[in-house]
Order: sequence, then structure tokens, then C-alpha cells
Amino acid sequence: MAKYFGTHYHGKFQAGDAYQKTIMWESQYNLLAETHPELIQEAINRCKRKGYTLTHFNILIEADSVEKECRNEPQLKDKVINKLRSIADLMKSDNTDSKIDKLEKLNRLFKDGVISEDEKEKLKSKILK
Repeated sequence: MAKYFGTHYHGKFQAGDAYQKTIMWESQYNLLAETHPELIQEAINRCKRKGYTLTHFNILIEADSVEKECRNEPQLKDKVINKLRSIADLMKSDNTDSKIDKLEKLNRLFKDGVISEDEKEKLKSKILK
């Protein structure tokens, strides 16, 4: 998700939507500030360290990152790295794995939600070559 570093310019038709989003972010910020002030403070500190403008949007994004870290949820970067490793392990030209074994592993990756259906089909065609 993008960070806000300065001024946004909106046309007359976009201004209403931008205003509604600002109101929404402000209300989410206020609710979070009432229920979890320590989370907001940590998010503000992170924004300052990273040089982000202290807007409700940026603070909420950082607060979400802090929450995920506290719950030990993998970040997007970790998910991508794990996905690439899984695919690399699958596609290794290892003579011990038959095509059937590789297809079973591929299906398991798909069922676990690691790869999409399109990715599954592309990898399947490579395995069957």
C-alpha cells in the first residue's frame, strides 16, 4: 500500500471521494486511539523514523503492521519469499521426484493457497514437458 508524503491534488469530481476517505480514516484513527493508544503511539514513532507524513492514513497503515507483527503474521515480503521457495523446490530437476510426485506437490501448493490457478497451470505444463 502506498504512503502519503505530501499534497494530493484532486479534480472537482474526485474531491468528494477524497473527503469521504479522509473522514473514514479519521474516524478509524480516533477509534483505535481510544481502544489502543499504545498501538497508535508505536505507529507514530515508526512513521517518524521512516520519514512519513503524520497523516491518519499513514499512522493506520503502520498500526496495522505493528498488529500483524504482534500476532506473528507473515508480512507480504515473507509470503512472497516462501512462495518462491516452494515453487523453486517443486521445479528442482531432481531425479528422485517423478512427474506424479511433482504434480502432487503442485496440487498441495494450490490447495494451501500458495499459488493461484493460473500459476498452477503454467507450472503443470512445465512439469509435463
